Order: sequence, then structure tokens, then C-alpha cells
Amino acid sequence: MKLPHILERIAEGLIYVDKNSDIHNSSRNGIKYLPGLTTIYEPQCADELMKWWVKKYPEDFHSPYEVYVNYSYPDHPGNKCDILFTSDVSNSGKPEWAIELKKIAFLGDNGKNNDYGPSKLISPFLKDRSVAHDVVKLHEADIARKKAVIGYGFNYSEESLNIALQKHPKYADRIKTALKIVKSGGTLDNKLELEPLLEIADFIVQKLDLVKPLVTIPFSGAWRHPMGGNGTIFAWEFKQTT
Repeated sequence: MKLPHILERIAEGLIYVDKNSDIHNSSRNGIKYLPGLTTIYEPQCADELMKWWVKKYPEDFHSPYEVYVNYSYPDHPGNKCDILFTSDVSNSGKPEWAIELKKIAFLGDNGKNNDYGPSKLISPFLKDRSVAHDVVKLHEADIARKKAVIGYGFNYSEESLNIALQKHPKYADRIKTALKIVKSGGTLDNKLELEPLLEIADFIVQKLDLVKPLVTIPFSGAWRHPMGGNGTIFAWEFKQTT
């Protein structure tokens, strides 16, 4: 299976997970988050996504019993790889794909700023468990024949948040909080989007000389949460080693 096909499936699957997941997370203080893709953690998303994918498109996989989520790394069982699967037939004994899933969130459940989200994308420091961290971790692991870091996140603008107000009038307070952040802390055109950060992240990751150039595709319609909407899926596939 090639990366573009994987990204197309993920774009479709994220919308399904947003609409249908029964996951309800809470803050450390016990405050319950609203349901939706926005508040689902990466390991949970990987699990929900792959359950949907195997059920809807079983022909994509060599065997549905050889699809794994939160799989222990061979040499570091304390670390987990988000997704492992095989779509082809091979005598190598290794899964075809190992994927680390990355969620980037600009805004929290309450509409307030999330400073940690951008650092997960652009930090060059492994301590931040950034994209660079996942690239190094995957590179060092003899876990699959192909590897990729795939991420997703929502994009915000005055226009998108006004749509959120129409769809979620009950949560106008948190949407208005988000509007203030977009206007005061976004770009000059009042946007808070992944694109400018992805350009920086790609520059950092390419310095490692381990992955192919950045690939992005849009996803749209994940409106279950007021901080949802439309977003971007991004991916770095690893260069093949000989």
C-alpha cells in the first residue's frame, strides 16, 4: 500500500471517529471534555481509526488479524508504536507499515490556547516528544518494512469559528474565547492554521535526512466538537534503506 492511499483512508476515518466515537475524556481536574475528535487522544484515535478501517475496507489488509495498535517496540517494550499493519504478501517476516500518529491541537476543549500543541510539531528537542522524536524513534526500530509519521490537526479562522457558533450556539462562550485567540495570537490575516508550522517542521525533520518531503491533504466536516471543523493531515514517509 502506498502512502497516498493511507492518507485518503485516514481522512475518511477521522470523520467517522469524530461522529461515532463513544470516548469521553476528562481533564486532570476531573472536568469532562465534550466528545469529538478534538478531545480524543492519539492512542485512542489510532484504535478507533483502525477498527473502522478493518471493518469498512477489509480488502486493504493481508489479514485483519495482523493489524495492531499501540504495539510495543521490539527493543524498547515501554514505547508503543501507534499503528502496524500489512497489506501485501511478503516473506520478510516484518509488517509492511509502522506508523506513529501525531495530533496537533492549537486550542483546548474550552477554546483556550494550547501552547504544547505547536511544540509537538516544531520542537527539535526529543524531550518534547515532538515529530523529530518520533522520526528518530522509528528510524532506530527494526519494526517494519515501511515507516511514516502521520499527523492531523484542525485549522481555525474567523470564518470557521463563526460556523462553529452556528452549529454549537450552546457553547458560544468557548467559541468566542477561541475567536479572541485567533484574532490576537494567530497570523496577520486572523488565522490559526497548520501550514506555517508545517513548513518549519519540515525544515527541521529534513535535517535528519531520514524522511521524504512532507505530504499534506485536507479533511473536512468534523464538527461534533465546537473546536472541530476542517483540518490538515500531514505525513513524512521514511526513505527506504538498503
